[in-house]
Amino acid sequence: MNPSRIRCILAQEAARILAEEGHKDYLKAKRKAAARLGLGQRYLPTNRQIRDALADRLRLFTVTPPPSVHLRRLRHAAHAAMTRLMAGIETRAAGSVTEDFATAHSVVELHVFIEPPERLAIRLIEQGLDFQEGERRLHWGNGRTHTVPLFKFEYHGQSIEALAFTLNDLREPPTDPLDGRPARRIGLRMLKALLDETPARPICASP
Repeated sequence: MNPSRIRCILAQEAARILAEEGHKDYLKAKRKAAARLGLGQRYLPTNRQIRDALADRLRLFTVTPPPSVHLRRLRHAAHAAMTRLMAGIETRAAGSVTEDFATAHSVVELHVFIEPPERLAIRLIEQGLDFQEGERRLHWGNGRTHTVPLFKFEYHGQSIEALAFTLNDLREPPTDPLDGRPARRIGLRMLKALLDETPARPICASP
């Protein structure tokens, strides 16, 4: 079988695993797919291939509500958080908000540029929000690795993960774990333009 077709099959099976189990561990999903299909791990698909296969699967098999509904909810929650909760603070939306599909398990990811990070905690407390503190290790294209403070909370019925970056990090985003490219960040103007968009991608085709 053509190696590209093997990767496509594995990507589709990994996407099915992610959709059914509701987690975001692409590496675990692709390894489980390879073991389940008896194809070994020589031709594991990329994270981006799995992500695209997941988008295709959701469009084909999800009926109520469709992925576009989840995406609009996600973007509306991000817009509310950026205009009200983070008013006066430099903030960008990232992650699923910038993609062309979302699931019931997707969360709003906000990159908040604030120093020190304790100021973000104070803002959440002032708004009467309960939150969990953590951290996330991120990578940059220049080889830099840094642990960024993370705040998880609910806002407008949506799970939000706010990462507290330094002001210098505004100029250079970390890399996207899906493909190693600079992560996409969008401001309010772009977010408004995307609120009702639901672009489609082609289904993985046979060679």
